[in-house]
Parts: sequence; structure tokens; C-alpha cells
Amino acid sequence: MSSPCAPRAIQTHSMTLTRSLGPASDQPRASSFRAAAMRAAVVLIASSLGCQPDPPPQPQGRVLPPPPSKPSPPRSSIKFDVGAPAPQPAANAATVSTLRERLAATGSDAPALRSMSRVEAFYAARAHEPAWIDGLRPNALAVAVLRAAAKLGEHGIDPETLDIPSLDPNAPGPGDPVGFELQITDLWLTVGDRLLSKRPGAPAKAADRNRALLEALGKAIDDGNPGTALLQLATPPAPK
Repeated sequence: MSSPCAPRAIQTHSMTLTRSLGPASDQPRASSFRAAAMRAAVVLIASSLGCQPDPPPQPQGRVLPPPPSKPSPPRSSIKFDVGAPAPQPAANAATVSTLRERLAATGSDAPALRSMSRVEAFYAARAHEPAWIDGLRPNALAVAVLRAAAKLGEHGIDPETLDIPSLDPNAPGPGDPVGFELQITDLWLTVGDRLLSKRPGAPAKAADRNRALLEALGKAIDDGNPGTALLQLATPPAPK
């Protein structure tokens, strides 16, 4: 069934009203009255049928562009960003405690280290955090030092005269991880002292040489190249 508000339904009622008004007149005034009466009649017919008049057309203005969207935050500031690297865990508290106890031991319990005072100063400066083991396993820095130690013969140092720790590739890690940690530090500082003392222009005083060695070792660990840095101690720096 068609709606009473359809244009055809309103037109039917309008035609009925037109016939009731009689034929159109040639007089302008009569024609204007007839047209006004027709418009009023259409409004009355629409209202009686419960129809709502069409809304007046809205003025056409300039269409404004949508507001600019906010830029997406960078990946580094997004929470739970899967692209961000996972934070490195802090050193195991038990390993730190064991290192401190080993270095504080005296007598027969003290570790047999060639550069004991340098080793103590090294770990005191880093709050006794290990440098060469992650958990119970040697890390890449320790492997780099052992590879450099295998080349010491090229620099006039016989590796057989050094207590170089060995690693079993089939073992999950050294039997004594803390002892291994201390051995690698002692090896680097002992060999470094021998190489540095032969280099022209090296510090003559032991205190100055120790300070230079500790600074070089700390920087090498930060840069991730302790093996290369150890062998470079045998090479005099290029003149500026």
C-alpha cells in the first residue's frame, strides 16, 4: 500500500481542490490568488495526512577539510612494543656474592692469581659484577679473550707459561664458573702488563701502568672487543 505522504497521493488531493476552485482566470490578480490558494491547500493537505514538509535546503558553503590526524607515536614509545629489545637481566646475586667472598678470602682459601691487586681493583670498580659469564656459561667476551690468548706466541709470550683456562665444547659450562671468571680477568691483566711493559713509551711506574690497564680493560668490555684490545697493547699508538 502506498504511503499517504507519497507525492502521487498529495497530487490527487490537489487536483480535487483545483476542480473545486473552478477554471483558471486570465486576470493576473485572480491567477495569483489561485496560485496562493493552491500552495496553502497543498500544505493543509500534507498536514492533514500527517506528512512533514521537506526541510529547507541548506546553504551550500565551502567544504572544510577534516582536521589533521595526530601522527602515530614512534615504536620506541609504544608500550609492550614487540620490536624493542628485551632488557638484560642483572647479574645473579649469588654470583656477585661468591665473587666478593673469593676475593676477600685469605690464606689457602685465596684464589691463586698472578695479578691479584689488579683483579681486586677491577671488580671493586664494577661492584663485583661478572664480566665473562652469563649465568653459569662463558659469554662471547670470554671466548674472544681465549682466542686472543692463542695468538700470544706472535707477540713473544709463550702461552704455556700462562694459566689459560680451557673450555670443553661438550660441557654445559666450566665446573667452577666463578673461578673461570677470575681466571679470565687475571689472564687479561697479566698478559696486558707484559705486552704494555715492552711497548715503547709505556708508563714506567707500576701504579700508572695498572691504571692504564684497568682503563683499557673496562673500555674493551664496554666496546665488546676485549680480545682485540689485549693484542693491541703490544702495538705502540700511532703518533699524533
